[in-house]
Amino acid sequence: MQWAQVNPCVGDIEGNSSLIEEYALRLKELKAHILVFPEMVVTGIPVEDLALRKSFREASQKAIVRIAENTRHNGTDELVLVVGYLDGKVDGGPQNAVAIIHAGEIKRATSSNIYLITASLMSFAIS
Repeated sequence: MQWAQVNPCVGDIEGNSSLIEEYALRLKELKAHILVFPEMVVTGIPVEDLALRKSFREASQKAIVRIAENTRHNGTDELVLVVGYLDGKVDGGPQNAVAIIHAGEIKRATSSNIYLITASLMSFAIS
């Protein structure tokens, strides 16, 4: 198992998706079996008000599907990828989530009940 210590850019879903795919290709060469990415790697953090935009959440959801599909095409489908992304709750709000990807498919996607922490929430909680 390998941990991907990456530095995703907030809001750059396409760039962050490419970063995930690049790391998967590197780890394939090292014969790794499981590659774990940080929380919200697809969107970067802190997303703050971006998380409230439905279009941003949908872009994150589409990206995680695309990343899974691309593993089939770039030969990294043997790896198990654990990828953090922004999902949506049933009520339409933002939800912190993780996808487990293998063999070109999302085998499991789960959301946590953890609130998205932002700098503004932190300053409110401290004061």
